Amino acid sequence: MKREMKNSQAIYYRIAGLLVEITLPMGVDVDALLPTAKAFKVVREENEPVICRMYLPEGKEEGQAEETEETRLLSETAGVFQDCTRVFETPAHYIIKTTYADNPRCYRMESTKDFSYSTVRMSEGGKPSGQAFTLFLMIAFAQTAVLHQTILIHASTVVKDGVGYAFLGKSGTGKSTHTRLWLNHIEGSRLLNDDNPAIRVKEDGTVHIYGTPWSGKTPCYKNEEAPLGAFTRLEQAPMNRLTPLKGYEAMVALLPSCSSMRWNDTLYTALCDGLEEFIKRIPVFRLECLPDPTAAALAYNGINNNKTIM
Repeated sequence: MKREMKNSQAIYYRIAGLLVEITLPMGVDVDALLPTAKAFKVVREENEPVICRMYLPEGKEEGQAEETEETRLLSETAGVFQDCTRVFETPAHYIIKTTYADNPRCYRMESTKDFSYSTVRMSEGGKPSGQAFTLFLMIAFAQTAVLHQTILIHASTVVKDGVGYAFLGKSGTGKSTHTRLWLNHIEGSRLLNDDNPAIRVKEDGTVHIYGTPWSGKTPCYKNEEAPLGAFTRLEQAPMNRLTPLKGYEAMVALLPSCSSMRWNDTLYTALCDGLEEFIKRIPVFRLECLPDPTAAALAYNGINNNKTIM
């Protein structure tokens, strides 16, 4: 699938300790294309493995994977930037298409089944879109990272005393509201990422949480990491109550917030295996709460005491 391209540049990013390579024409300003990834740009170390490669050809190129009668639509979602993203599957590839409400062009990514290599294509005559490319990079990284004990998770994350705390929940539950309560009322707290941090089991068996180039509507793109102290799934309630979860309940609390293609058996198995490793090492809680400072105090004290409190 990979093709040599004249007058190209290879740019490297290290995200959650994993190396990503992007090859694009020399005339493209990669910092303008991917501004949220600037802090993650690195020089590749000798023989450092690359887990994910993305390729942006110059102009129209032959060899594009076309939709056929064998192509099937797997999902269709609306995003935070009024984009519509569709995922298709062919016998050899996944095809992801995204369009925007204020833009007539369609942007497209073709990926191998493990997302280790992807080609990004713009509409004919169109310029590269930073929004689309950032989205495609997130999708490709999230899928292939699960094969390296790393999961991109939908959560808002704060760091306090060098330890990370990840708050999960359905959209609109109040994840950002809760972390703001920590920032305002738990002295020494700071935001690591407000939407899509990455979590990884390191070689020494510890679990760390990482900032990424993706943070939703909040511009928080920190190339930092911290040992993970706890996962907490939030639920709106008329009172504040913190409950530790174990086994199946813990898995059910985490799984809906993880980025992975559940119709790909290899990737989904790797995701579930990764979650099992997380649950063995990191406590998981459910926090039924009001949007008030006492909920933040309950979470901080209860998580660190690791017991049920009401």
